[in-house]
Amino acid sequence: MQPALFPLGRWPGPGLHPLTLQQQAAVNAIVRDLDRTGLAAVSGPPGTGKTTLLRDVVAHVMVSRAELLSSVETPTSELFGLDLMDFAVVVASSNNAAVENAWGLMAARLGRAANRREFFKRFWWDPDWGLNDWLNLVAWPDAPQNRDKPLGKLAELDPPPRSPEALANWRTARDGFRQALRRFRRTPSAPSGALDVPW
Repeated sequence: MQPALFPLGRWPGPGLHPLTLQQQAAVNAIVRDLDRTGLAAVSGPPGTGKTTLLRDVVAHVMVSRAELLSSVETPTSELFGLDLMDFAVVVASSNNAAVENAWGLMAARLGRAANRREFFKRFWWDPDWGLNDWLNLVAWPDAPQNRDKPLGKLAELDPPPRSPEALANWRTARDGFRQALRRFRRTPSAPSGALDVPW
C-alpha cells in the first residue's frame, strides 16, 4: 500500500465506492508489475469486486497512454511514431456475462467476426454517428466530396474544427493534462489526488 504504487487514474462516477483495502492492494500490485510483465490475472467468485478493481486498472492504463500522447508537440506528424499497443487491455473469461459486465459500458464485443463487422460499420461508416465523415471533414474540410455532403448528427452536434483551431485545442488539452499530472505526482496522498478519467 505504498503511495507511489497507486494508479495514475481512477474510474469516476456518482455513487461509486472506493476500493476495499484488498482491492487497492491488488490494483497497486498490478500497476507495479504492468511495466515489467504486461500481464495480470484477477480471479474470484461472483460479487467480490473484480469489475470494480478492473475499472481502476483500465483508468490507470488510459492515463498512462495519455501521458505518452502528451509528449507529442505536433499531432499531425508525431502520432505515427507512437506504439499505443503497449496500452491495450484484454479481458478474458470462461463466462461471457462476466466480460460483458466488466466492459459493457466502455468497450465493444469483438470476438466473433460478425461482432467486429457490426462494430466497424457503426463506428466508422454510420452516416449519422460514424467517424469516417467527421475525420474527413477535419483533414480535408474544403475537399469537393465534403463540400456538398450533408452533415451527419455527429458533425452537427460537434462540428469538426479547422486545422489551426484543432491544433490549439490539442495544445490546451495536452497542457491541462500535463499540469494535472504534475499536481498528482506532487500530492503526498496519491489516492485522493488520482486523475478522474473523463469520458
